[in-house]
Amino acid sequence: SYRLQAAGKLQDAALRMERVVDESPDAYFPRLRLAYLLLLAGKYEASAEAYRMAALLEPAAIEPQLGLQRAYLALKQYDSAVQAGEEALDRAPGSYEGLSLLAWSLYLRGDARPAAETYARVLELYPGDLEMRAGLGWSLLADRKPAEARRAFEEVLSAYPEHAGARRGLDACR
Repeated sequence: SYRLQAAGKLQDAALRMERVVDESPDAYFPRLRLAYLLLLAGKYEASAEAYRMAALLEPAAIEPQLGLQRAYLALKQYDSAVQAGEEALDRAPGSYEGLSLLAWSLYLRGDARPAAETYARVLELYPGDLEMRAGLGWSLLADRKPAEARRAFEEVLSAYPEHAGARRGLDACR
């Protein structure tokens, strides 16, 4: 499946993994790999189902929850994405990927304040992450806190003056 994926043949790679899953339905990794390939191929419903099955096989694992969250985001099922993200963080509270995906999911769902709080949690652990700081700015702007948003966007632009998202955010603060 890896060679097929590298060649851009995602459907064929997924079909190859489906055969492996059929031969070993209780094996975690093939199910996880299939879910990922389906996600890449744009088969989001099938990907979500494969991620759910992988999560049943390894209940403590965070990776199927994060994959499931990505599938829900692609499907624009933001409530489900937030729930999957919260479950991932229950398993690994300090996960960068878990926190950043949850912040994005909350923002897309329209929960600006919890999104800003989650971006702030990421920034406690990774204060130099410009993308998370820009996300914080957008969340603060959506929460009607333009002065705080301005500071976040200015911090991004002081390190990376060409950051288009932060530039647009700063312009929106005016």
